[in-house]
Amino acid sequence: MIDNPQSLFVITTDATFMIIRASILYSIIGIQVLIFSRLTRMTTKKCGAKVSERTLRLQKQLGRALNIQLIIPILFLIGPFIYLISSVYLEFYFQKINNFCLIIVASHGFLSTILMLFVHTAYRKVLYGYFNGLRIFFGGRGDFNGNNMKNLSVAPSIQSVWKRNLVVTT
Repeated sequence: MIDNPQSLFVITTDATFMIIRASILYSIIGIQVLIFSRLTRMTTKKCGAKVSERTLRLQKQLGRALNIQLIIPILFLIGPFIYLISSVYLEFYFQKINNFCLIIVASHGFLSTILMLFVHTAYRKVLYGYFNGLRIFFGGRGDFNGNNMKNLSVAPSIQSVWKRNLVVTT
């Protein structure tokens, strides 16, 4: 409830322009994603005979990971956007639900980052390597997920950094 209506500043009461602009923007982005996906698939099929099976398998794996990384956040955002658009057109206002929708929309970047870390194999291996280093650092056993992480050289583990600092200081 607003106690003093004179202290409230409203830019516009008609959200039609903003909705049209957002629809055009998201349509352009959606069309670009579809074109990119289609061209990538066509190129993968065309070059499939020229590349090794391992390369083809890795390309398909990357394509699936990118699709998951795109689809899940989009599905995560559809509900709040539908609610916000329908609340404008049906002219109802619930501050708690609006705040909840905006929190969901604001957490989109966090969700995308977490998805990227777990969907892409290379990032997942590095993440497990860091967890393995933390586990050893705090006195646990190594080999966090049952895989051998000794050959992973993408980034140094906490264990290796700790050992180097320990050697330097003694």
